[in-house]
Parts: sequence; structure tokens; C-alpha cells
Amino acid sequence: MPAAQVQAFAQLVIEDVKRSYPSVAGNADYSGILLARQRERLTRALEEARAAGATILSHGEAGCLETGKFPPTVVIGAPADGVLLREEIFGPVLPVVPYEMLDDALSFIAERERPLALYCFTNDAQSRSRVLDSAVSGGVTLNGTLLHIAQDALPFGGIGPSGTGAYHGRDGFLRLSHARGVYKVGFINVFERLGPPWGRLASFVTQVFTGR
Repeated sequence: MPAAQVQAFAQLVIEDVKRSYPSVAGNADYSGILLARQRERLTRALEEARAAGATILSHGEAGCLETGKFPPTVVIGAPADGVLLREEIFGPVLPVVPYEMLDDALSFIAERERPLALYCFTNDAQSRSRVLDSAVSGGVTLNGTLLHIAQDALPFGGIGPSGTGAYHGRDGFLRLSHARGVYKVGFINVFERLGPPWGRLASFVTQVFTGR
């Protein structure tokens, strides 16, 4: 995200979260994280980021972890080699990485493992084209998130470390099927007539195929 907008964006995210979920700990509409070790993993990741100087904004409600809920959290300036920017998060934690120029963001992406998905938010056609041409990823949703997954007519899958192959619809059928090649020789098998002893026909065919 453009560096000048990061703080305002993070604050707006948390404000929107609080409007949607005034309470998290006892809210039946807010999903929990079943495994304690996963909640602990997220907690350690945030502590690592905080120790490295990151700014952390959270819903801030007490008692969330005891009820199996992890509060929505935004992290600004997480360390590049830390868990939040190195591994899949699997939790309501959003790291925000500031950039000055779009090329800086594209370089940041290119230096890391290829992601499963790319979400590009812009109404500028030129910027959108630059992102699509320069950033390698699995599927893409423009001005939104996740929605490319729900399109049966679009192939879904990763690339490189994020996965291999594409699924959904026709692409899924082809991916999970084995196409067996069957060739039936015609009435005359020309190649049988090209066998030894080599004669004028073989020489002529060779000249046709090689251009000599």
C-alpha cells in the first residue's frame, strides 16, 4: 500500500471491524480458531513483529483467546524475514507493507515465493496492466478478494511453491483425467514403405521433410 495511506487504511480497517463485530469474544457470528496451538502461533508471530518495531492495531477486546477467538489485527511494518511475511497466516491478521512507488511493490513480490492469489485494487488501467504483467501468481481478483475462486469457468490453482495445476470446471476435468492417445493407421502406411533398402522414394521424402 502507498506509504502515505498506510496508517489511515489500518485505522479504517479496525473501525470497520468494530462496527461489524462490536464484540468478538462472545460473538456467535465471529468464527473461532479451534486449535490452541494455532492461536498461540499467531500470538507469537505478533510478538515477533512487535519486537521488531512493527505497529499493531487490533480490536482490543479482552478475553478473546480464552473463548477460542482471535481478534482482527492489522500489522504495519512486519519484519521481512518474520513469520507474518514468510508463512501462510491462517488467521485474521493482515500485514500491511508500505511502498513509495509501484515498482517497489512489484520488486517485493518478485523477490519472494509465488503467491496463490493476487488482489489488485486500482481503477487505473495502466497500473492494473503493470501489476498483471509483472507479478506472477495463481488466480487474480481485481478490486476484490477471493471471488475468482467461486467462478467455475475460471481455472483455480497456484504456481510454483503455492501449488501445481489448475482446477474447477473444464480445467478440473482435464487436470484430474488421463487423456489416452489412440492413433489408427490408414489404409496405406507410408512409413512402412520408407524402410530399408532405401530407394528413390525414401530420398524424395527425406528431401521434402528436410528441405535438402
